[in-house]
Formats: sequence, structure tokens, C-alpha cells
Amino acid sequence: MAASLGPVTSSLSLIRIVLVVICTLGVLFNGFVLLVLLYAKQSRCVSAKILITNQTLIDLLGCLSVIINSLTARYRRDYMKLPGAAVICIMFESSVLISTTNNASIINLVVLTLERYFKIV
Repeated sequence: MAASLGPVTSSLSLIRIVLVVICTLGVLFNGFVLLVLLYAKQSRCVSAKILITNQTLIDLLGCLSVIINSLTARYRRDYMKLPGAAVICIMFESSVLISTTNNASIINLVVLTLERYFKIV
């Protein structure tokens, strides 16, 4: 007799909901920070401002990709009939965008750290 997966799927749904809520807050707050950085007066350190703006944009895209990944996993049957379903599957369900934004974030943080280090030294 097969075991029921009821509690497992409900806990996964709860985790997915919490993840979408956190990432939605991340999109809102990163969008706000991006607007502040774009409309703020020019600072003395232009390179750091560019790197911080880039980091904010990367974080915003990372949060968006997690939300899209969660939604595509939930509604897989609905969009598989669309003409570009293979592209959607490759881009979102394989977590390509999430890993790309994670790698871009790491590289940008390393460059920002090196820029600050060489500015001090």
C-alpha cells in the first residue's frame, strides 16, 4: 500500500508560499533601492555607485527568477501547451536564471570588494 504524500506536499506548498513572499519583498525593496540610487545626486565615488547599482539590479532579477521558478513549478500543466514551452522549461524549471544571478552576484561582490580594497590601499 502506497504512503500518502499529503503532509509532504502541503509543507512544500507552504515553503513555496514563504519563498514567494520573501522574494516579493526582495523585489519591492530592491526596486526602491534602485530608484534611490538612480535618482540620487552624483557622489564622489562613481565606480562604487555603479557596482552597488549593478548589485541591486542583480538581486532584483534573482528575486524575480525565484518567483517565476516557483510559479512555473506550480502551474506546469497549464503552460506546457504553449508554443514556447521548451524555452520556458529550460529557462525557469532548470534554475538557469537563479544560478546565473547567484554567480553574477558573487562576481559583482568580489569586484566591489577589490575596488574598495584598492581604493583604501
